Amino acid sequence: MRIRELTRDVEPPVKAVILDMESTNIIDLEGSDELREIGKELEELKILFYLARVKVTIKEILIKDGVLDIIPEECFYTSVDSAVEAVSLIEEAA
Repeated sequence: MRIRELTRDVEPPVKAVILDMESTNIIDLEGSDELREIGKELEELKILFYLARVKVTIKEILIKDGVLDIIPEECFYTSVDSAVEAVSLIEEAA
């Protein structure tokens, strides 16, 4: 996935990734697995990972597939703006 390319060995280092899922209407086990793997990789790199505008049906599948074990519910935002604001607040606190 392109997220991997964009977050490795760049200056300044990436501190957070926000994935806008508004256009995601269907997700299968392979998609859930990919999100879980990306979440693990970003966590290892100390990069925050947020999901924005996740539809209820998609979130239910992610819960069922165990993705929330890696990407906790507090990393889900109803809008991209609210996710950006969360990143900004973390940056200000650091």
